[in-house]
Amino acid sequence: MTMTRYTWIDDELPQGIPSPTLLLHKRHGYDRFHQEHDQHGRPLKAFDHKEARGHELKAICHSVSEVMRDHYAAWHDAYVVSLADLGVDIQNALGVRTAWRLAIGWGTNPALETGITLHQLLGFPFIPGSAVKGLLHHVAEMDLMEEPDPIPDAPPQVGTGAPPPGLLAAIARAKLVRALFGSLFIERHVDKSKNEYGPMTPCSRLRQWKARIIEANEHQPGSPWHQVFGDISVLTGTTATGGMVTCYDAVPAPDTKAMQNEVLQVDILNPHYPDYYKDPSTQPTDKQNPTPVYFLTVRPATSFEFYFQLDCMPREPARDDAEKERSDALCLWSEDDVRHMLKRWLQQGLQLWGIGGKTAAGYGHFAFRADDLHAPGSDEGGAQAAERQGVSQPADKSLPGPDERARQLLPLNLIPGELESHVLAALREPCDVQAEVARLLRQHYSDRVKKWRKKSATSETVRKRIDWLDSFPD
Repeated sequence: MTMTRYTWIDDELPQGIPSPTLLLHKRHGYDRFHQEHDQHGRPLKAFDHKEARGHELKAICHSVSEVMRDHYAAWHDAYVVSLADLGVDIQNALGVRTAWRLAIGWGTNPALETGITLHQLLGFPFIPGSAVKGLLHHVAEMDLMEEPDPIPDAPPQVGTGAPPPGLLAAIARAKLVRALFGSLFIERHVDKSKNEYGPMTPCSRLRQWKARIIEANEHQPGSPWHQVFGDISVLTGTTATGGMVTCYDAVPAPDTKAMQNEVLQVDILNPHYPDYYKDPSTQPTDKQNPTPVYFLTVRPATSFEFYFQLDCMPREPARDDAEKERSDALCLWSEDDVRHMLKRWLQQGLQLWGIGGKTAAGYGHFAFRADDLHAPGSDEGGAQAAERQGVSQPADKSLPGPDERARQLLPLNLIPGELESHVLAALREPCDVQAEVARLLRQHYSDRVKKWRKKSATSETVRKRIDWLDSFPD
């Protein structure tokens, strides 16, 4: 049997559209041992195909685009219907666009030293549900440390009186996070000398309170701190429970306009001092030849649909200890409140933290504008696909608009201490909500704003508050 040898350099592609995933993971530009030449006619040696990699990845981009144009819409319709059959509220999902390129699955292809997560059959890029849940869990925990109501600092000594209300409120929120995700997992870095580094985490702060309670011998039964001690012990323990949040794979929206362009782009890393990186004893001079590294990314302004589901809602009476714990954690919040929290955490994570690889360089961040906060597939997507298949849809539960959200954040008749905390809470909202909060602040609390301006000369905190207010002109 004669085996046909295909090369990317000579554009000898097989007949039809090859599988993008197979091309990425099983066929590499330097995996050839016969003599070839680059586009300039220079010979290429085995394992020396740096130029070939760029051409190869471009061919994969084209292959992904071809497969998505022909087959993705039908697959997406079936995916949405399957989610609806599982009880996922399609209308409660979040559709949003990438602000810059997305590098999801970075490093998953050791042969290429980079990688990207592609669907096994159709080859389109997607964000695994495990990555979405990890981001949600991280943001939810760090939200416990955010102003205006973080977990308070532990005092040098714990008194014999009742625990402070701020600590009780923080423990209630921490119990909610544990019920939703199963544990509190973020830890500070500890070196060999047992010194901790990095930002304070909920576990670290709660352990400080636990140590103070033990030092004051207030953890015994009958003490007003006994219940607090028990809650903190559970929150900082190593036993995890099953979480209530299920995150499904985030997939591209079947936007017919976006499908006209290739959803993947070839990007490049260009280290300028390869000799220095190989041998640090050398000098990083400009005489060294750069070594380009090509890799695949998702192009900017690509719409993704994020689906999540709340499982194992507690019943009354509770059937076991785990359900009793969930019931206790959710007693202060309704199911709609929890869904709104999850959306807010997801929005905050995608916008500020990013997802995937190279987020510190700007990759993996999403843009939230007024037209981005829509139900997935507003052009041709989730709700329409479900309707075509006869799946009943719940009422639309979209996020409140900027005006309504601002009125929730800044109600009338707030006392001075409450006003400052509500303004701080508004800083975590999108710019359009912040602008509306600033307008309401000038309209209903003008006397308070005048006092802040007089005090801004002596207080840095007040001066920052005035600078924020002035950034939104009348």
